[in-house]
Amino acid sequence: MSRRTSDISPGRAASLSRHRTFRWNDGVDVNVYEAVETCDEGLLWYRWSHRFGDSGGRGDEALQTFDAFLQDGPLRAAPAPTVAAIRAWIAANVADT
Repeated sequence: MSRRTSDISPGRAASLSRHRTFRWNDGVDVNVYEAVETCDEGLLWYRWSHRFGDSGGRGDEALQTFDAFLQDGPLRAAPAPTVAAIRAWIAANVADT
């Protein structure tokens, strides 16, 4: 059974609604992309594949704190506009940055 928004606590729903997922690919293989999701703990970096079998789905996950991103830059290579959008999201949504 899937969860409905009404099944989630108001605080959790507010937290989920402010988060974003940023995705990009190499422009050649549309079945595979890199992504980073904002979460309460920081930035969750991962790779996603639409291929069937063992190579499909989400993989190679790594969590980076917002502070580490702001100080050291992205954990993985990402397009400059994506990095700028992540910085803007952090500035608008994370206190004490």
